[in-house]
Amino acid sequence: MQPMILQYQGDGKPIYVHPLSELALVPINPCQVTEELEDAFWEMVKADVQTFVGAFDGMIKAALERLTEKDPQYALENLAEVVLDIGRKPLARYFTSQTRTDMVTESLDGAPVSREVLQDLMDGDTVVMTTERKAGIIGTLHRMGVMTNYLGDVTGITAKVERPILGCLNPLYDLIIEDRSILLWGPPAVGKTTLLREAARVLSDVSGKSVSVVDTYGEICGEGDVPHLSVGSARRVQVHQRELQHRDMMETLQNQRPETVVIDDIQGEEEAAAIFEMRKQGTQVIAALCACSLEEVIDDPAHSLLFGREKSAGRGMVDENRRGVLGNVAWQRLFAPVFNTLVEMRDRNHWILHRDLASTVDAVWETDTTLCVEERRVVMGSQGGEVIGHEEVIAMTKPFKLYEP
Repeated sequence: MQPMILQYQGDGKPIYVHPLSELALVPINPCQVTEELEDAFWEMVKADVQTFVGAFDGMIKAALERLTEKDPQYALENLAEVVLDIGRKPLARYFTSQTRTDMVTESLDGAPVSREVLQDLMDGDTVVMTTERKAGIIGTLHRMGVMTNYLGDVTGITAKVERPILGCLNPLYDLIIEDRSILLWGPPAVGKTTLLREAARVLSDVSGKSVSVVDTYGEICGEGDVPHLSVGSARRVQVHQRELQHRDMMETLQNQRPETVVIDDIQGEEEAAAIFEMRKQGTQVIAALCACSLEEVIDDPAHSLLFGREKSAGRGMVDENRRGVLGNVAWQRLFAPVFNTLVEMRDRNHWILHRDLASTVDAVWETDTTLCVEERRVVMGSQGGEVIGHEEVIAMTKPFKLYEP
């Protein structure tokens, strides 16, 4: 299939049109992002960034403001993170591109960071510890990673500015509204959580579904008892202990009965079993998994239940050349995978879609080395070599090599 432009019909179903057709020039907006909603989000994002800056002491706050006045490149709307290490000058990192993938680092004016500066930040009214090494700023999506010495004293903090992105689900909207259960995977920091957050908003506010978000570290719905405005009317399930998240998942299913559950981070057999039970009862599940390869996702024995596999005969009783043989145990798919579709997120604007997850699992565990997948990319629209001012989604089917034979 040659590259085509993704468009949506009135019912949300996808159509693929030729890049030179008039329909290709029409901006897509299935997530129903209005000017009023954009304005409200922009004001919310600016207020959240001000809350982020206000969490720091006067010296660091003043240094950030001076940098903003010095050069528009360092406007607070471009601020990505602030890095504090004891005995060193504080650093601020800013996005330098519209795709928010490239950053520039600037040293802030003032004295080196002291132990008191770090402790004052952690003791502030707006900062709350979520785990031993993670913290959040109440009422926002912003997160802090904490470094400590062997005595438990704070020695460094990385404070990250997190922003919701309206409409980022547009390229995958058709998958969400088809009631498909979707497993989203990719390496760290490619935007999985941002996509899940927008999925919660769209499913609850646009599709009108009852949505619960199992928020592992408060990264989807923000910190505090009131969910962040960016998730719409979706409800948030706060995870009391990371190792007991599966209990929170089952309690959500039994007590709240949501139509859709959004899960930020899947780990271990017990959480896989909880998702399996959700799907048995007809609940749509949209979940994310951190991994760096397709084989890493499907080969993990802890998640075997998600992919319809169970242990089979000993190694001597099966073909040892099959991919499904690990150590002295072989695996085979005995039932359909829990998820309908697998989406690999290469970056914020690039996805690989495995629409039929069962076929992908079979290919990985048998002898097939190539699959047919759909690739989608977001690019700036153009006509006659000129940029036309809106984003387009290029879609095409292509062969996907799993591994070297």
